[in-house]
Amino acid sequence: MPVTKLTPENNNLYMQERMEALMQAVPEAFADGKINWETLRELLGKELEEGGREEYFGLNWPGKREARRRAAIPSQGTLVPVYGDGVNEDITENLFIEGDNLEVLKLLQKSYAGKIKMIYIDPPYNTGNDFIYNDDFTDPLEAYLRYTGAKGEGGELLTTNTRADGRFHSNWLNMMYPRLILARQLLREDGVIFISIDDNEVSHLKLMCDEIFGDDNVEMMIWHKVGDDSGRLKITYRFRREHEYILVAYKDKSLVNFSKFLSDRNYKNVYTNPDNDPRGPYKQGIISHTEAKSKATGKNYYTVTTPSGKQYSRQWRVAEDEFNRLKEDNRIYFGKMGNSVPSLKVFINEQGETTPISILQNFGTAKTAGLALRELFDGKDVFDYPKPVELLFHLIRIASSENDIILDFFAGSGTLGEAVIKANLEDEGSRTFILIQMLEQKNKNVAGEETGFQTISELSKERLRRVINKTIKEEQQNQKSLPFFENSRFLNQLGFKSFKSTKSNIRSWIPEEINAEKTIVSLFDDFSESLVSNWKKEDLLSELLLLEGFPLTSTITYLEDFRDNELYKISAPDWCTHELYICLDAEIHNNTIRHLEMAEDDIFICLDSALTDELKVRIQDKFNVHVI
Repeated sequence: MPVTKLTPENNNLYMQERMEALMQAVPEAFADGKINWETLRELLGKELEEGGREEYFGLNWPGKREARRRAAIPSQGTLVPVYGDGVNEDITENLFIEGDNLEVLKLLQKSYAGKIKMIYIDPPYNTGNDFIYNDDFTDPLEAYLRYTGAKGEGGELLTTNTRADGRFHSNWLNMMYPRLILARQLLREDGVIFISIDDNEVSHLKLMCDEIFGDDNVEMMIWHKVGDDSGRLKITYRFRREHEYILVAYKDKSLVNFSKFLSDRNYKNVYTNPDNDPRGPYKQGIISHTEAKSKATGKNYYTVTTPSGKQYSRQWRVAEDEFNRLKEDNRIYFGKMGNSVPSLKVFINEQGETTPISILQNFGTAKTAGLALRELFDGKDVFDYPKPVELLFHLIRIASSENDIILDFFAGSGTLGEAVIKANLEDEGSRTFILIQMLEQKNKNVAGEETGFQTISELSKERLRRVINKTIKEEQQNQKSLPFFENSRFLNQLGFKSFKSTKSNIRSWIPEEINAEKTIVSLFDDFSESLVSNWKKEDLLSELLLLEGFPLTSTITYLEDFRDNELYKISAPDWCTHELYICLDAEIHNNTIRHLEMAEDDIFICLDSALTDELKVRIQDKFNVHVI
């Protein structure tokens, strides 16, 4: 079996999958693994869009080609664990990742492509004050590390995007385009992404998603973001702006079936129980015409006497004997004083399933979201404009099942994490979340008050800790649900592992300009070792998981029976059918190879320098071998 060399580039599947799909569709257009452009042009014929044509339908902007290319550039980074930052780190499968989300999305591709059921993001709305990524960095990870303080000053990653900039919309589109391309790769075939957005970019975002997902796979919902007590509202174009949008994009719309819930239309202010009817909440249905529209000579015209003695003469929507039967069954409501116009009780528990609707009303407001977060943080305003948990909870319920993975790569204050916990508690599920948040400096709220947190990611992690502790405390006091709580997988999901993005532990050679002071030989002097000088075992193990397509929640077991070498077994039975055996020692001993037993598809990983030529021949005859 051949020995495979591992490098950071092994983690990028974006171009590889497209090339494989194209090769399968038109194999005759390939020669020696490369595309023969002339052959492909002949095969496509009239279906090919000629480059010289200037008029065609679609969204174009300055920098689009470069933005598309950026999605295909392999990351030179990795993700390393931050022990002690999380909760229940040894058992949970939830992840919080601090890093540039474009780079993190690339790093997750090999392990998580086609695994994510639902994505929700609340990206910057491009109001002119939002932070966005510049579009001219040749090494985004290097720029990110400079910005976060891991490097020296200069080359900052973020900037304000004002309307005075001639590329105001283009800057925002260049930021979103490669991220949505990579996000689509992560979705399952029946996966869906929800994107919150306002008027500033909604039209552009819709056209962008039409291109990436296909216009048949894109829909729109409207979130009613304010309530009656929301105070001042922004006036735009002479209208009060009371809404935002949630764009919905599917990997394959034909495979998506949203769950139906009775409560989708059952808003709390509609379904009540003012007379404590034992059948539960109901809404008051119309059962008569008004007196003005009633005709004394018409069908079902009769007089009804209320319990207080007041009479109503009009046309009713049911015959008089049917009305009396409903009254006898306490299905007619006469108001709190017993003298109101009779209405029909429509009980919530007697209705059929309700299809989710595109108008999202009474799923929290901007104000209630802020108040709830303030309460969680002991009355302190720690984050500007969070989304309500109720809104994300609703999306999770309709779009996911009990064991799905849900991703947010603009995590902000961590609302999605709290909503996933709430959804699991509701249906005894074991959904897991992946939250990605840039280490964005923000220690003051919009009012200029200190929040107590230096970065948004620091705040988000603290929110998760508080929600988890609050949930555990409340459920321990709830004797009815305590047996489920203590004996289910849900308890394991009350936690999260923390990771951050940084440079790869594996050295990558970047050719430099050769001059008189630097000979070709000296260029290789620093690369006698394959790893960076300060590498850590835990960090390298995490990187190897991603390079080999294993999840970050894989089980790592130290094999104590091997005394000549430190050997680790990596397994993820719900994810990969094979296992990894990893030894990071400077030398592999013969006894280790002699006693190691592996299945046919298992992989042995070690340092290239740890194998002598003789041992390399022996080991590759016995195992699948990947070297660093």
